[in-house]
Amino acid sequence: HVALPELDRLRGESLFATQAQEPGLETMVSMPSLLNGQRVQAAEPVSEGELQITFAGATNTMLWNTSTQIFARARALGVNSAVVAWYHPYRRMFARDLTFCTDLAIPLFEQARGRTLGEAMANQLWSSLAPVQQRRLTVQVYQDGLRDALQVVTNPVYGLSLLHLLGPHEPGIYRPDRKTLSVTSFSTVPGYFNNLMLTDRALGEMRRAMELAGQWDSSWLIVSADHRWRKADRYDGRIDHRVPFIVKAPGSVPGMEITAPVDTVLSHDLILAILCGEVADAEG
Repeated sequence: HVALPELDRLRGESLFATQAQEPGLETMVSMPSLLNGQRVQAAEPVSEGELQITFAGATNTMLWNTSTQIFARARALGVNSAVVAWYHPYRRMFARDLTFCTDLAIPLFEQARGRTLGEAMANQLWSSLAPVQQRRLTVQVYQDGLRDALQVVTNPVYGLSLLHLLGPHEPGIYRPDRKTLSVTSFSTVPGYFNNLMLTDRALGEMRRAMELAGQWDSSWLIVSADHRWRKADRYDGRIDHRVPFIVKAPGSVPGMEITAPVDTVLSHDLILAILCGEVADAEG
C-alpha cells in the first residue's frame, strides 16, 4: 500500500544504488561521517556547541567544530552553504562556514521549553501528555524544516545545501488516507510507512518549487539517509543495513542502477568533486 511516486520518478532519471550502506547506526556519528567524508566510530557531546568525535582507526579524539568538514571546504572555494536540519546544533558549531542555518531540536528531549512565554506555558501543559506532545512537536519540526527547505532550494545564492529533514523517522505523524498530519498515530510499523509517504510528498513539494524557480534542471541532488530503519525487525523480523542513495545530475538523463556496494560516506568526496568542477555531469 506504500506509494512513493516522487521517489520513483526521481529514480527513473538518476543514478541509484541498491546496495548503499548506512554511514552509521546513530545520527550522532553518521552525520559527522557524511560531512567529513571519514567514518566516525564514536561521538560524545562535551558542551552545548561541541561534539567530541573519534574517527575509525584513530586513537585520539577531536572536536567536530574544529575539523575540516564539507562546509569549510565549500567556503574555501567561495561557495555559500545553507543548512536546514535537526538533531545537531549546526549553527553553534559551524556558523563561520554557513550563510544560512536552521537547526531544530529533537522533540524527544525538548518537550517543555518554548521561544515565547505563551509557547513555553503551552508546552509545559502538553508535556504532561508526553506521547502526544512528542508527536505535536514532531509535526512542528517537520513543518518548520520543510518551510525553510523550500526557501533554500529555490535560492540560487546557495551553492551547497544540507536538508536533514525528519523523513520517515518515528513517531508517525501522517495519515495518507486523509493526506493530513496527525498527533494520534501510536503504531510503529504503519507509522514508519506513513512517514515514508510523507517524505515522498515533501520531495514532490521541493521539486515543484525548484521547477517554478528554474533551479531543478541545473541542480545536483543527492537523496540518502543517515541510518537505516532501526526497528525494521518489527515488520518482518529482519534488519537491513542499506539506505537509499539517489544522485540526480543537471539536465535530463535516464536512470542507471548501481548494484555494487556503495559506501555513502563517500558523498563528501563526490560533493567536493562537483564543487571543484571535476565532475560536471551524469557521465562524470
